[in-house]
Parts: sequence; C-alpha cells; structure tokens
Amino acid sequence: DEAFTQEIRLSGGEDSSVFWQVGAYYYDATNAQDFTSGTSGIQNPIAARIGLTLPVSRGSSFGGNPLADIQGNNNGISEFNDVSSSDTESTALFGQATWSINDWLSLTGGIRYTSVDKGFRTNITGEANGRTFVHGQIGAPISTDCGPIAGPGGGRTCSIVRNESDSWSNTSPKVTIDGQWEDVGAFNSILAYATYSEGWKEGGFQAPVSSLQPVSAFTIDPESAKNFEIGFKSRFWDNRASFNFALFNTEYEGQQTNQNIGTQIVTFNLDTEIDGLEIDGAFAVTDWLTLNYSAAFYDSAYGPGASLGLNPEDSIAGNNTVATPDLAYTIGWDAGTTLDNGMDVFFRGSYAFSDEVESDPDNAIARTDAASGRNLLSLTKSSILNATLGIAKDNWELSLWGRNLTDDYVATNVASFADFWLLNVAQADNPNLAVFEGTRTEPRSYGVSLRLRF
Repeated sequence: DEAFTQEIRLSGGEDSSVFWQVGAYYYDATNAQDFTSGTSGIQNPIAARIGLTLPVSRGSSFGGNPLADIQGNNNGISEFNDVSSSDTESTALFGQATWSINDWLSLTGGIRYTSVDKGFRTNITGEANGRTFVHGQIGAPISTDCGPIAGPGGGRTCSIVRNESDSWSNTSPKVTIDGQWEDVGAFNSILAYATYSEGWKEGGFQAPVSSLQPVSAFTIDPESAKNFEIGFKSRFWDNRASFNFALFNTEYEGQQTNQNIGTQIVTFNLDTEIDGLEIDGAFAVTDWLTLNYSAAFYDSAYGPGASLGLNPEDSIAGNNTVATPDLAYTIGWDAGTTLDNGMDVFFRGSYAFSDEVESDPDNAIARTDAASGRNLLSLTKSSILNATLGIAKDNWELSLWGRNLTDDYVATNVASFADFWLLNVAQADNPNLAVFEGTRTEPRSYGVSLRLRF
C-alpha cells in the first residue's frame, strides 16, 4: 500500500476585523489485497427474497454427505481467492473568513470544494459449491461466470472480474453567527451561536458478495448532510461552574450505512434524519471536589424510501438508525487534595448510561423481540460504573481501580444471522430461530497500578 498527502494553508487579518484562511489539500493512495477465504454453512434463505426457491435437505447436517439443495449443489464449504486493488486521488480547495462586526458579534462563512477520482479492480475465483456471486440490484446478478455443476454433492468453479472507476465532486458551505458577552447577570461569560453547514463524503465500490447475498449496488453513491444547530456555552459562579447545550437537526441524503448480511458486510445508501439535544457542564463544589455531567437526547429514523431491497418487506423507513440511543448520560467526579508531606490523594470515577441501540438498519433485534417475546434488545443497554482511588508524589503514582463495577452485561456490535443460520428456507422469518452474534463489554475488573515517570 502507498499513500501521499499534502495540505497547504495561508491566513491573514489577525490584526483587522476580518480574519481569513485559505488552503488546498491533496491525497493519493493505492491499496491492494490478495487473500483466500473459506466459509461453511447452510443454504442461505435470502434466496427466497431474490426470487429463488432452493429448499434444503434436512438429512445430514454435520458429517456424512453435506447439505445439498434440490439441484444437487453442495452447500458446505466455499473457498475463493480475492485479488483486488483500489486507487484514490482527492483534491480540495477551501476558505473561511470571520468578520468581527463589533466587540461581541461575529459572522463566519466558509466553503470547501472537493473532487475525488477512484478506481477499483477485483478478480475473484474459487470453488463455489452451489453458491453464486451476486451484486448489482437484488435479483439481477451481473458479470457472474460459474462453471457446470459437477453433480449431486459436487461443486462448481466461479469467477468474477470487475474493473470500475468513477469521479465525484461537491461544494459544501458553512455559515455561523455568534455572540459573546462577559459579566451578564449571574454569568461570568456567555457564548451563543447559530450555524448551518453541509457535509459530504465521496462514493466508492464494494466487492461482489458470495453465497446468494443481495447487494444494493456495486457502486456506493456519495452521501451528503445538511445540519442546523443552535447552541449556548456559559460559565458562572466565579467561573467555578459551566453549562453548555446544543440543539441540532441533521438530514443525510444517501448515508453510507453498513448492514450485516450473512457473514459479510454490505453498504447501502439510506436517507436519514436525526434531531438531538446535547448538554454538558462541570461544577467545582469545593476546592477538592469537582462534578461533571453530560446528557444526550436523540430522535432518529430512516427516511421514506429507505430500503435494503426491492420487495416491500425490505423497507426500513421509520426504523431507528444504528448505534443511536434515545438517551445517554454520564455523571463523573474528581476529588483530590494534597497532604502536608506533598503527597496527592485522589478519588475519581464516572457512571455512564446508554439506552438500547440497534446494530443493523433493519432493526432485527426489535423485530425478533416483538414477534417472539424475547428480550434481546435490553442486552444493548448499558450502565457502567468506573472508579479509581490513588496516591501520587513526585514521579510515581499508585492506584486501585475498578471498571464496570456493577458487572453490567452489555452486548455490542450485535449482528443478525437469522438469514444465514437456518435449516429451511420456509423458516427464514421465524423469530424463534433468529441467531445473533455480538461482543460483550468487559466484565467487572479491578486491579492495582503503579506508574513511574522518568
């Protein structure tokens, strides 16, 4: 892999009412990979979603003859080699200026132009064993070349070659107006602002997916965002306390969103909207104790037309967006004092709560809970307490620490394998058979640490 990047900035007006900055950015990179992967499993019932009827023999699942579909294809081991490479060249020009209208009011405007060229090449060959490479729109695989079936229980060799390139460009503006005041009533300082900005991320490509998996498109479209935000930052009580908040609305067009499909990850372009309120602050209660806090409230959903396929049941419009809790907050403390002998004693920690979240845009966990009465989604809710008690002097520090002291069981990065781990196509939507895989957060742990600084 090779990469080169360079950025140049020029600024001026530090001593005038208008401060400005312009710049240019260049990025060029080449990435390559060559790997062999193998999978084993059961006929994927996603076939039913793309118009295929491939009932599976329920004879011998493990050992003996591998599972075979009605055409006699072996749905056991698949192995293929992937040789691919990509090139990216990106150029950007940007500028921003801030006009200090008077002592307390400022207006900032900025703009950024970005141009990106990308190329992607892939050559995948291997023993498909009844599987095919599917990409393009669901139900319309393209550039697929599989050899003849070797007979009952046998496999066939497939290969696919793609050589693609595309270019994208975008101009994104930003404008902010803010006011700053000192010694206003009970406040030592206040900053209030309103801003509108647009963001953009270039498109790309995704490799063909094997094993009858649908892909929204071989080319990933760019995503863009429009953001409105108002906010307030303040300090009060002789600068011993602070309170800040931000209220925002962000609309994404074609947000690049990953979806677990079988054992692979596919990117879809989905329209998304999120409203949020975020607050944070700190409070020096005494000379030796400071409390801090933060909270976030979110209301997010996929927009009309958002879908993971062509069929009505593939629509995800109105679903909660991935990894976005309705509520999250943190409360922390930092207590400490210095003894007469110069030794520091401290006790600090935090309690963090996060509401339940989905990892896939199809909200598979919530659908499974509603249909089967299971309570899997609650496993993604977290309440984590961490604390550290210690002493320090000169160049050393000794501490007793504990993480996740409540031993909260939290599942993260939960993926649904309901469409991969079933024995029969007819049971593809049976919520009682849905299988999920994820990672548990670190359980309760504690220990002693000694740090020396040289």
